[in-house]
Amino acid sequence: MLRSILISLVLSLVSVPVHGEDLPDCAALLRTEGSVRILTVAGSFERRGFIQGYCLAEDVLAMVDDYALGALPTVVFNLMKAALRARMVLPEGMLEEANGLAAGGLARLGEGFESRRLGRAPDVDDLLLVNAYVDYMASGCSSFSAWGGATAGGSLKGAAALVRNMDWSAHPVLLARQLVVVHRPAETDREPFLSVTFPGLLGCLSCVDASGTGAFLNLGYGAGGGRLLEARRFQPVTMTLREAIERRDPNGDGKATARDVSGVLHGAPTVGSYGIHVLAARAVKGGGPALVVELNATGDAVRTGSRSAVFGTDTLAVTNHLQILDEPVSCRRYQTLAKRSKRRDLDEQALWEAARATVLGTATIQTMLYVPAAGRLRLWFRPPGFDGK
Repeated sequence: MLRSILISLVLSLVSVPVHGEDLPDCAALLRTEGSVRILTVAGSFERRGFIQGYCLAEDVLAMVDDYALGALPTVVFNLMKAALRARMVLPEGMLEEANGLAAGGLARLGEGFESRRLGRAPDVDDLLLVNAYVDYMASGCSSFSAWGGATAGGSLKGAAALVRNMDWSAHPVLLARQLVVVHRPAETDREPFLSVTFPGLLGCLSCVDASGTGAFLNLGYGAGGGRLLEARRFQPVTMTLREAIERRDPNGDGKATARDVSGVLHGAPTVGSYGIHVLAARAVKGGGPALVVELNATGDAVRTGSRSAVFGTDTLAVTNHLQILDEPVSCRRYQTLAKRSKRRDLDEQALWEAARATVLGTATIQTMLYVPAAGRLRLWFRPPGFDGK
């Protein structure tokens, strides 16, 4: 399924009703564009969690029972919950939103909101552990951005664009429940954003905010990942990334650039290893619109086009191997993107083909193309049962 979403339209749904503490009107809030489900949640953190829990109650249960607890025995899940929850540092609002998520499921299904594996309703700590899934289970992903001279000879005429493969699991529960969640925060220090995600996941895997900044999470290989069960404190990386995207002008310079995201990620208590690819509508002064934040248990570093001897100054790629925090390692996908980066006429189709040339078989469950200047996000979701590329 392939669908283009106009971000400016999705994020400006001012006609969506918001009725305080009333039960959500899911028929108005949850709609389908083509074959992509889009849920709009508006209000405080807690209210937004409640809306998602209420409108997606059955899906949230499926994510807990058939995905998270399908990969972990219940006894292991409970042990991890006891060991990790006290060490989990949550960004502002995330506890309230998780509480709302649990409350929304109960309000919708009552006694039916019960995990058959846990033998009870999922509580807020269960849901937070599911939200830390990326921190303790491996995924993949890759991304490639181009701007300036790399796109000057094509239809983009120098404008920036980014393609991204979301490599995870072709588990049927995931494939059947892919969606976009649009956030319209009530908090004045937050801004609207959309998240390409799964039910019950509150953080960002692939997010774009109303200012035009997109951030895309990729797993990072290497020795700096740390050990989750030995960490004194950690913050779920998807929640850290959401904080970076959702907070309005976090560095206070009055400009929405990729540096807003890298500034929030700096110093975050992380146990995993990640390459976070950021593309903004506006370039950093004296630089480009894109950067990669390398983040692991040892610290963080920012990679820009000017630091890449292979890709030059107007393209960037992430294929899981870190380049600053760990010794660079080449791989087939990186070499494929490096060859394509030499072109000076990269357009949307050429970038899309580059992404599709670096898929990891059925592990690639989403491909997306983001063009900030056009306010457009093009999505491909792997359909359930589809085994091809």
